[in-house]
Amino acid sequence: MSSASCSISASPSDGGNDIVFSDPDEPFVVKPVIEDLLRTRYCIPGSVFLVEGVDRVAPIRRRFLAVRLLVSDGISCVQAVLKGEAHGLVDSGLIYAGCYVRVDTFDLRFLEVVEGATERCGDAGDATVPAGKKLDRTVGGPKMAYLVLENPTTVGWNTAYLKILESQKQSSPPIVPEASGTASNLDELVHNGNPDKPRQAVATDERISQAGMMKPKTSLSGGGMTERDPESLNLPKSEPPQPDLKATKPPQTSSSNIAQPSSGQLPWCTDDPTKPVKLTPLRMIPNLPYKQNWVVNVLAVVSSISDVEPSHLPPYHQRTARLADPSTSKRVLLTVFLDPDDFNPAVGSVVLILGVKNHRFDGGSLKKYASDRPKNGGRWWFEEPAELGWCDVAGLRTWWDSKRASG
Repeated sequence: MSSASCSISASPSDGGNDIVFSDPDEPFVVKPVIEDLLRTRYCIPGSVFLVEGVDRVAPIRRRFLAVRLLVSDGISCVQAVLKGEAHGLVDSGLIYAGCYVRVDTFDLRFLEVVEGATERCGDAGDATVPAGKKLDRTVGGPKMAYLVLENPTTVGWNTAYLKILESQKQSSPPIVPEASGTASNLDELVHNGNPDKPRQAVATDERISQAGMMKPKTSLSGGGMTERDPESLNLPKSEPPQPDLKATKPPQTSSSNIAQPSSGQLPWCTDDPTKPVKLTPLRMIPNLPYKQNWVVNVLAVVSSISDVEPSHLPPYHQRTARLADPSTSKRVLLTVFLDPDDFNPAVGSVVLILGVKNHRFDGGSLKKYASDRPKNGGRWWFEEPAELGWCDVAGLRTWWDSKRASG
């Protein structure tokens, strides 16, 4: 088997002092699994990898985008391709170079290198080794291995590796990447990453310029390099799928007691907290239409709150809190990146929180990112909002007091 896709990693030692866990209550251990994976063809669910590099790759067909990662187990590294529905994790900054990801579902796949070209090994049915399966392959010739990751979850980051990346960034001059790529191989990776339905890029106002395209760290094969017009590289930025807003728009009514959202706004967003908005019970957080980045409003009790602590996301410090309401016995995690110093409700107080996004972490959690600041500069959280008649602060307070009294 060709070693083109697997090499000794240049990452720092995965010492305990260098690893920061996203959730200290759920620590993990990075185990050297890549060599065994290539030897046994068995993908172990729950494997943890260090992301050493992230590339956005544009194959020859403009409507396709590929996101390629270089992942390491501390000893060896291998390239991996994200499935289309996971591209939003990179775009939103949840997956980045230096973070650790846990992967429960992923495939090991092969490309056969034949005289400077790259082809898929065997038939379509032989090209994939799903998690929990073994493959007995006797086909000769050099082969290139890669992983297809379905739903990676960020579980921590490596401070030593982040320092290395930062020092390299400061010491190296800006490099203008070449507008080139191995068309056949990259197109193959895109199709293999999502064999049933190719991912079509979503058109947005923000475009990825030529300077934003990163040159792949490792060539997939020795031939097939094609020059392209730089103008053709202004591709749409991949984004997570968005719901049909028309389907979620509330029906029009003549009743003056029901506040209608203003033009261009969603029923769960508001610039005026005196108007009722849609509230989501905490038990619904894991079961929203999308597992991540679905915007909600919640009215809950703060059961605990942390001090301001370091974070890997801008502004690089955060505060966490646990929320409670009568719909569930779980204390839902809320992580605040937006002005965490100013988010300081008292423990046991009732808070109204507007415009937070759900996340897969901790079995369903909430996050307020620094980029989600209200456009009008208004407030996004309210402590003890008894003046808002549509918030049942008294009812929630009675429930919480009785729960504490009962033990």
